[in-house]
Amino acid sequence: MKTKASLATIALIFAMWISAICQNEYFSNNVSWGLKKGINEPFYMNYYEVGYVVGGDTVMNDILYKVLYEDGIVIVDDQVSPWDPPGSVGYYNESPYHNQEPIGFYRSEGKKIYRYNTVNLTEFLLYDFDVEIGDTMDVSHEMFYGNVIVYDIDSMIVGGEWRKVIYASMDTEPLITDLFVEGIGNLTSGLDGLPVPNVSSVLFDLICYSYNGYNYLISYNDEDILDTSDYPCEYAVGIHEQDRKVSYNIYPNPTQDELRINLLDEHMGDQITFADITGRIIHQQKISQTMISFDASALPEGLYILDINGEVSKVVVER
Repeated sequence: MKTKASLATIALIFAMWISAICQNEYFSNNVSWGLKKGINEPFYMNYYEVGYVVGGDTVMNDILYKVLYEDGIVIVDDQVSPWDPPGSVGYYNESPYHNQEPIGFYRSEGKKIYRYNTVNLTEFLLYDFDVEIGDTMDVSHEMFYGNVIVYDIDSMIVGGEWRKVIYASMDTEPLITDLFVEGIGNLTSGLDGLPVPNVSSVLFDLICYSYNGYNYLISYNDEDILDTSDYPCEYAVGIHEQDRKVSYNIYPNPTQDELRINLLDEHMGDQITFADITGRIIHQQKISQTMISFDASALPEGLYILDINGEVSKVVVER
């Protein structure tokens, strides 16, 4: 009896372990969804380039959810219009952005993704990728206004794992894109947004995805749905940013006045270039010592690029 009880206990633990590793797999391994959203009017754009990143866990109704936040940049591009008087000057600015409030509570189980609705305090099914050709794909009715019918299925490797690629259309009207990728979602909406034809001037575009150390740019080309990228799919520009590894150190970052760069031993004789996001060079000098600094107090708030012999970092100036 003791042996049977022990085996039952082991079986229960094993079942719980299998259940645990099958849950929230789409929200593990440094996953992020990158998107562009905002307002796109003629001669004026006000939008965000943000990454949806996992910021921790929470339990609601005895269910474990991943908490997602936004980090990125705000972009205001006020272009000169034909009816502006001669000599009018357009305005362009980028500034750091972080949403202090969670953008959503998500979990995955099997091939399903759920989102918790904080209004009615219940969860709803966002995507069910466990479908075959001819099935009506279970998707959130908050995002899709009609039945979504699967007409073709393929597969591809994403982040070192095989993922299902689903082609689907609506029975009421066409989707902006008919592509769904397991774990990512619709290739326009991702985890949110307006995948059906939307109103004029509303900008929402899923542009990249990162998972398990692999980075991709979203493509609507059937031959190459995801294009590989060297950079993580995050637009965070503060201390949470994951830049490519560099051999020097920048501090403080973000900065308000003086910017210091040290550990420059490997770069003696190289040129350091500091530029704004448009490519305009603000500071440039030849490196002759292991630590250099320059005054950034007069610079407008925004995002800047520091380049030393091809090792590029992003610098934020705050006011």
